[in-house]
Amino acid sequence: MFTVTDQIAGRWWNGKYGMARRDVWLFQVDGTWRVDARQGKDDAKVWHSHFESEVDARASVTGMLERTAEDGWRDLTRIVMDTDHRREAGS
Repeated sequence: MFTVTDQIAGRWWNGKYGMARRDVWLFQVDGTWRVDARQGKDDAKVWHSHFESEVDARASVTGMLERTAEDGWRDLTRIVMDTDHRREAGS
């Protein structure tokens, strides 16, 4: 699903497991932006959409989160980025 050149810029999860689970990712990929979304378990199909600008990509993410606001989305961006930075530092 992700490649070495993908830089995560955002990560959201609805806090549920199994078929009720929803995940959204925002990536910067070689100067463009990509939004990935998945509904269901880890092996569920992932939807991808590419954008020329961060503004357009974030608008897409915001739309998805607002349309399914009852899911109680959790912004995991800081946690994911902190983990990536610790991994890069070798801790």
